[in-house]
Amino acid sequence: MTKRKTEEVSGKGKKRRATPPSVGSDLSVSHFPADILNRLVEHVVHQDMESRVLWANKAAADSLGMKPDQMKGRLCYELWHDRTKPCEDCPIVRTRDTGKPHEGEVTSPDGREWLIRGFPVTNGGGEMTGVTEVTLELTHMKDLERSLGGDRGTMIKLVDSIPDTIYVKDLQSRFTLVNKAMLARFGQTSTARLMGKTDFDFFTRHHAQQAFADEQQIIVTGRPVIGKIEQETWPDGSNTWVSTTKMPLRDDSGKIVGTFGVSRDITEHKLAEELLRAQFSLSMALSDVMTLEEGLRVSLQAAVAVSGMDCGGIYLADEASRNMNLVSHQGLPDAFIANTSHFSPDTPQAGLIYEGKPVYEHYDRLKVPLRPAQQAEALRAIAIVPIRYEGKIVGCVNVASHTMDVISEAARRALESVDNQRGHCVARRRAEEALRHTNMKLAEALDEVTKTQERMIQHERL
Repeated sequence: MTKRKTEEVSGKGKKRRATPPSVGSDLSVSHFPADILNRLVEHVVHQDMESRVLWANKAAADSLGMKPDQMKGRLCYELWHDRTKPCEDCPIVRTRDTGKPHEGEVTSPDGREWLIRGFPVTNGGGEMTGVTEVTLELTHMKDLERSLGGDRGTMIKLVDSIPDTIYVKDLQSRFTLVNKAMLARFGQTSTARLMGKTDFDFFTRHHAQQAFADEQQIIVTGRPVIGKIEQETWPDGSNTWVSTTKMPLRDDSGKIVGTFGVSRDITEHKLAEELLRAQFSLSMALSDVMTLEEGLRVSLQAAVAVSGMDCGGIYLADEASRNMNLVSHQGLPDAFIANTSHFSPDTPQAGLIYEGKPVYEHYDRLKVPLRPAQQAEALRAIAIVPIRYEGKIVGCVNVASHTMDVISEAARRALESVDNQRGHCVARRRAEEALRHTNMKLAEALDEVTKTQERMIQHERL
């Protein structure tokens, strides 16, 4: 065995996905989620402190042409490396000796190259009882890298200097090479964290399936995808936009061995376009509305749409009492509405609005008491944006999400940018309704005067 690289796993990075389930707890064989582990392309092997196999997933057994049960009781180094003692500087041995995760790249006697990670397993008392080994074959990735030829060091420096994300994938759409921009996009610090992973490990299934279908079509037809605009949806519910170009990757003989792509983040540009459209549409819609109620409904619909949220409400301040009253809402159940329809000025909720500053927070971290109906709704990201008119707080628009944890900077700017339009709408419609109310009262008074005069004339005739 030839050691390529061994290092202690630091645990840094925002989105760790390689750590096996329940590491650091009492993992008997019966505790493994076998139905899930048997679907992985990585080899997962649970060993005791003597390197004897206690459990192995299907991928590990298939690599040896064996059944998982046939591996039980056998020594790890005996099975894969045909040795009588552990390999020099083996990551698994280092994990067993230090009690800390370790990883390393190794080459087995048959020439295959592997990334091996070891994770300590302890019982309920904290005593180490074994090691979980997670192994990914790197042979194909290394072959792809070698097929690129030229000065590899210069090539890596070149692609790492480019702000766009650059990536190479194999025939199964697994990452085999990425640049620094790609690592940063996925919140990773080590290339090894992405090797063998797919878009399904980072995006929602809907987006990942679309990307996978494009890449498989390229592999079959050899036709590239040029400048495709894609909306990426992340597990936290946030969305980004990229312009993507994907090409077939060929070896020296011209055979397609994978794909490579370049993606440019155009989220700010896309959201700016949507904001302009939303502002124009809202302005046109508000100019046509006849009542305050209709204007508020249109404003709320626009706020929900431009922010990417799925529900919301608008509160207006009573000019006399300063109470905040819910006057328009969408996407929320009756029980929730009943508990949030009115807030007097001395409540924390009203105080938050009258502070006059936009609030962007996770719903359960708002510094206000939540009633059971509010907690049961399980809202996540929320925005509370004041509505002003001539410098005064006249209400607020609230939008929230049941799926998203954060509200993007672009969405925040969009919500705040139409504040004046909302304020003018509220003030104008209130004035118009007050005028209609006054006219109605005048008409009623005039009608009463007319009737009185008629009665007097009739009385005089009698």
